[in-house]
Amino acid sequence: MERTTPARAVPASTVLLVRDRPAFEVLMVTRHQQSTFAAGALVFPGGKVDPEDGNDGWGETVDGWHSVPADQRALRIAAIREVFEETGLLMARSSASRDCAAETATTARREIRQGHLDFLTFARSAGIVFDAK
Repeated sequence: MERTTPARAVPASTVLLVRDRPAFEVLMVTRHQQSTFAAGALVFPGGKVDPEDGNDGWGETVDGWHSVPADQRALRIAAIREVFEETGLLMARSSASRDCAAETATTARREIRQGHLDFLTFARSAGIVFDAK
């Protein structure tokens, strides 16, 4: 079967989290066995850009938002959001309150993954500041 129409690129972000102490490590996750694409594969956290990732409201929650080119902003939020959704790691610069503890983040992660909470609302309610630089 010959393809006549080229595949359309979908905006997405992938993140490599690396540390060199105590030993060199790179974070990877295993895709769910029920995934329609690459089930069970080891992958770097990441995924498609969601429409909310480009919301102008992120400017209140992201340090350096306006210094990032507009076409790159949603990609950076997608990267931060995907790492949180897939690993539970919250790549934040700070939080206005200590209430963003592990239990709060775990509950928010579950709610976000189930579609009951959006990432921007969670970030605002927890007073989280992300770094877009």
